[in-house]
Amino acid sequence: MQRPISDLRLERYALGELDSQDVQLLEAQLEHDQNAQERLSYIRSSQQEIANRYPAKVFLRQVKERASIKEKKSKSFFEQYRYGLMAVVTVALCLLIINPGSNSTQQGQQIGVRTKGIIPSLMVHQIEKGKVAQLRESDVVVSGAQIQLSVANGGGRHAVVVSIDGRSNVTLHYPLEGQGQQIADESIFSLPQSYELDAAPSFERFFLVTSDQPINVERVLSSANKLGKQINISQRSDLPGLADTQVQDSFLLRKGVKP
Repeated sequence: MQRPISDLRLERYALGELDSQDVQLLEAQLEHDQNAQERLSYIRSSQQEIANRYPAKVFLRQVKERASIKEKKSKSFFEQYRYGLMAVVTVALCLLIINPGSNSTQQGQQIGVRTKGIIPSLMVHQIEKGKVAQLRESDVVVSGAQIQLSVANGGGRHAVVVSIDGRSNVTLHYPLEGQGQQIADESIFSLPQSYELDAAPSFERFFLVTSDQPINVERVLSSANKLGKQINISQRSDLPGLADTQVQDSFLLRKGVKP
């Protein structure tokens, strides 16, 4: 029996992220699934809507304007560096929206940003020497790498972001103290702080939980701790015991060794 066609699978198909075998299987299913055909059409139209609504020149001008604004209070060196770094990340994300096929896999498939209005999802970038590189699922990174997390398709929803590492440690990335759960109503929302990977071995897996209603952060952390203790499945299973109204997404990074 064939599995139902999920929105996420259709998004990956529209962005060219599926391998040739999965493409053949999906296209065979699509021939007999009118509902999936309609959802695919909506996904593709959403991609064009983003490109039309947010032209690259407008994005870049807004980023430059934000970066040039000086607050009345003087900033520390760290604060100035952080805001400048976030501007670099925002520029990179803008360019990825306009040209979702700008990065390619080794097989020549196109990688891009998830489409607006479908499923809230995590985007992960590595920042090194002022340069920003978008990471793919299961990419290998080393301890000490600086990681910027962003949420695509958040649409003003409430959100919680946590991670589990190879030592079963759980970290809360959003919201932090003093931050509200509701993310900005924009196509891509970058978390206010970047994250430095520690020396925990094997992997780091990030989880995004979103909802139209406020989320119990402690419940998400408890769920992550429970999954983290099951190291054999924590790299592939969803967070257990969350509400049906809450949507999950995850992003796995594998840990390598510094050269």
